Amino acid sequence: MKTFLFVYNARSGSLHKGIDFFHKIISPDSYACTLCKITHGIFTERAKWKAFREQGNVEMKFYYKDEFEAQYGKKLSYPVILDSESFNILLNHTEINKLTTLDELIGTIKTKANLK
Repeated sequence: MKTFLFVYNARSGSLHKGIDFFHKIISPDSYACTLCKITHGIFTERAKWKAFREQGNVEMKFYYKDEFEAQYGKKLSYPVILDSESFNILLNHTEINKLTTLDELIGTIKTKANLK
């Protein structure tokens, strides 16, 4: 089974999560992580995204950028979605930042990964 690495343009930790939470409420258009905005509401993961994630066609691992860099020793432009075996970029930050809806994200992932 394919595994994709999803790397958010956000940092881990309670302080950063709190800052991000308020940023999404106060100024959502200037929030730096499009991947976060599309896949999550203010409080939780979007139901449609969760259903797609759990469908079982591909394994998905999620990282904050600092966690990814610490584990893999790579610095990239975020957000990004990678193939875990080759580290080939499935969707780069420019492509992700052009997306505006969850349906666009899911459709693009399916197309690029040849998923049904």
